[in-house]
Amino acid sequence: MEEINLAEEWKKVEVNAFRFENEGDNIEGVYLRAEKSTQYENDNYVLETADGNKTVFGTAVLNTKMANIPLGKMVKIAYIGEAKSKKGVMYKDFDVFVK
Repeated sequence: MEEINLAEEWKKVEVNAFRFENEGDNIEGVYLRAEKSTQYENDNYVLETADGNKTVFGTAVLNTKMANIPLGKMVKIAYIGEAKSKKGVMYKDFDVFVK
């Protein structure tokens, strides 16, 4: 077993997440993988972007639109604003593009 040096500095592990805040916000990159969320039912999507790997937190809409996109494809996810479901519930809506 490797000896641990307790004098070394600790580094905080953080998720490099991309958050959609305003209508028109978008991200594009190579679709690397989907990860199961430990807190929610939706997947999280990891994209390799020009700024490094970014995690996009999934929604029901994104799960549906990303379901048939193969890994390794170039994708663009654009936040197009809020929409109202048939049941009257507001949700964030997205367009997803693939190359």
